[in-house]
Amino acid sequence: MIRFRMIFLFFILFFFISIAHAFQADDILGKWITTDKDAVIEFYKCGDKYCGKIVWAKDSDKKDIHNPDLSLRNRPLLGATILEDFVFNGKDEWVKGRIYNPDDGKKYRCKLMMNSDGVLKVRGYLLVPFLGKTVEWRRVNEFSKYHKGGKSHD
Repeated sequence: MIRFRMIFLFFILFFFISIAHAFQADDILGKWITTDKDAVIEFYKCGDKYCGKIVWAKDSDKKDIHNPDLSLRNRPLLGATILEDFVFNGKDEWVKGRIYNPDDGKKYRCKLMMNSDGVLKVRGYLLVPFLGKTVEWRRVNEFSKYHKGGKSHD
């Protein structure tokens, strides 16, 4: 009888923990500060998927000089969409998207994972996720404190 109670308690505890960490698809919406705090990315709905654009940059005059499309090399990065076509997997990940890296002008496969602390893990990769790099972004609660020295695009 004690063994049955312990197993029952374990399943109840597991159930409540899984409910506590359940995310909704729109939880990604909003503004996120990058790891090195030099840009803020805003996630928004693009049709039935999710995208992200640069809405604040420390170096707000930076151009997209590495873009493979020569006609885009003079465009400002501020306002540029760099994350595209993400879909929510029903748990804690937004998958099947692409991320544009303005430092090399390439697009990579990408998945986004949110943990229970509200940290967004952004993993860009080649072919398979283990051939990639993960950075952590944090939600911007007080957007104005990051405006010093840069411009915003809203």
